[in-house]
Amino acid sequence: MRKKIDEMKLIIKKGNIIDKIDYFRYFFALVLCLLMVYFYNQKYLLSIRGAISDTISFSSVILGILGLLIGLLMSLKEDSLFFKQTKKYDLNIDIYTVLMERLRNAFMYNLALLILSVIYCFVIPNMNFYLKIIGLMIWFFLFLIVSWDTIFLVWIIVKICTFKPEKDSIRASKS
Repeated sequence: MRKKIDEMKLIIKKGNIIDKIDYFRYFFALVLCLLMVYFYNQKYLLSIRGAISDTISFSSVILGILGLLIGLLMSLKEDSLFFKQTKKYDLNIDIYTVLMERLRNAFMYNLALLILSVIYCFVIPNMNFYLKIIGLMIWFFLFLIVSWDTIFLVWIIVKICTFKPEKDSIRASKS
C-alpha cells in the first residue's frame, strides 16, 4: 500500500498531464459516467440508440488500430530502435510486457464495448430505468477507457520512438 502511495505522489509531483490522466483514468471515467447518467436522467440525452451504430463503427476502427499495434510490437526484435529507445527510460518495468498487457486489456474492453453496443440495440425501450442506467454507465465507462487507452498507447509508443529526456521528468535518461 505504501508503494502505491509513493507511486501516486511521484506521478502527481513529476508526471506530465498524460501521466496524471493515465494514472487516474478509472476515476475520471467513473466521474464522467456519473455525469452522463445525470444528463440522461435530466433528459439532455435524447437518443442513446442513435449513437449505437456510430459506437460500433468506432469500436471496429479501434479494434483495427489495436490489432495493428499488437502486431507491430510482436514483430519487433530486441535489438530494434524501439527497444533501444525504451532502455533510455528510467523505469523499473519491462516496457514491452506493460505495453502488451495494456494493448490486450484495451482490445478486450473494446470487444466488450462492441458486444454491449450490439446488445443495446435489442434492449426493450420501456425497460426498467435502473437497468438502463447501469447499462449506460457500463457502456460509457468502456467507451471512455477504450478511447483513452488507444490515445495513450499511440502516444507512449510514439514518445518512446522519439524520446528526448525532459528536465525534471519522471522519465529521466540513463545516458
